[in-house]
Amino acid sequence: ALATFYFSTDGDAWKDKQSWLNDSNECTDWWQSESDGDEDAKLDCDANDAIQLLYVQDNNLKGTLPNEIAFLSNSMFDLRLGDNQIKGKLPSALGVMTRLKALSLQKNNVTGPIPTELGLMSSLEELKLEGNLLTGSIPTEIALRTSLDDLRLNKNKLVGTISQTMIGSLRRLDTFLLQENNFSSTIPTEIGLLSRLKELKLHKNKLVGPMPSEIGLLTLLKDFACHENELTGTLPTEMGQMTALEDELKIGSNNFTGPIPSEFASFTSLGRLRMGDNKLTGTILSTFGLLHPTLNRLELQSNFLTGSIPEELGLLTLLSDLRLHANNLTGTIPSEFTQFTDLKGLNLHNNSFTGTIPPFGSLTRIKDFRAGFNMLTGSIPSSIDRLISLEELAISNNALTGMIPNVLFDSTIFPNLLKVYLYNNSLTGNATCPPHIVDCFLSCFQEGNETCRTLS
Repeated sequence: ALATFYFSTDGDAWKDKQSWLNDSNECTDWWQSESDGDEDAKLDCDANDAIQLLYVQDNNLKGTLPNEIAFLSNSMFDLRLGDNQIKGKLPSALGVMTRLKALSLQKNNVTGPIPTELGLMSSLEELKLEGNLLTGSIPTEIALRTSLDDLRLNKNKLVGTISQTMIGSLRRLDTFLLQENNFSSTIPTEIGLLSRLKELKLHKNKLVGPMPSEIGLLTLLKDFACHENELTGTLPTEMGQMTALEDELKIGSNNFTGPIPSEFASFTSLGRLRMGDNKLTGTILSTFGLLHPTLNRLELQSNFLTGSIPEELGLLTLLSDLRLHANNLTGTIPSEFTQFTDLKGLNLHNNSFTGTIPPFGSLTRIKDFRAGFNMLTGSIPSSIDRLISLEELAISNNALTGMIPNVLFDSTIFPNLLKVYLYNNSLTGNATCPPHIVDCFLSCFQEGNETCRTLS
């Protein structure tokens, strides 16, 4: 079986083939990498020299996976062939490998449907097929594998529905990845039965309908993403029960409506909250300030949010990226934002903010500051010379006055500044854009118009 596997996957072109196919004992001499911790190349046997484990990952395997691999079914419990170039269909003979606990074929070029015979693999706990070219729907037989705790089918070309039966049966799952396919169903209410889930990713599909309130039953969930779908309705308050969230909550680029539930202030371990590009209304929660111990990214852009920015957001001192652009926000930019010393991106573009730009001299790490298309007044703060990491400054279409600081165009102070947008204000001076600033518009916005690069 191993010889057939070797030739079927173009073994002579493997990056590491060591002593494969020599006359020695494969269990003792072919690959003995366990001692050096190599998880990409390993072959282990039991006391009777029956192969139990085979790792041939990131090793330039090509060709197809042969049916003969099933000859190892009496002993093998772990088969990992990820990060190669295996093509063709998955052999249906895999179904006889009833002792196999882990099957990993991620990041290959496998095509065709997922064989229904995989449902016969009665010991299977881990199935990783992500990053292939698989088509068709998820076989209903997968629901028979109630021992599964890790199921990764993401980044394929799968279609159809997320089966209620499958979701309701796989209650041992702690990792469930279906993102970047073409699923077009609703999120089943049975999702709430997967109480062990820690990672759930459904993004970049064509999912429709509301977010089921049962999602709140996933109280162990650490990472949840369902962005870039076609989900609708209001966000259920029950989501606030998912207090274990710590990596990110990504629900942007859908069609969610209504206010942000106050219960979202319960995510006190969350790192990134991304809710932009929806149709959310109401105000920004002042209680978001409670997320200050961990939150480093907050995205609320491209919604219909109103009211002012709560000063309590100034408590989020770990923020590296804050996106509030393209809403209907009013009031002033809170002076508390000067405490965001880790901030790299601040986008307040296209709102109705008034007042002056705060003295942001403490934001020495900021790369991108956008506050254009508002109603800001006053001058450009003199402390701008401290924003030495700036790459883009966009404050056009306001009512700013005063002189354009010449220091802004000093490449020794701003070595990375490539984009400056100051047009449609009432600024004065005799500034001219230097060549090193590629996109520079001081008096107007017109690509290729050199007069737009001069203010005199």
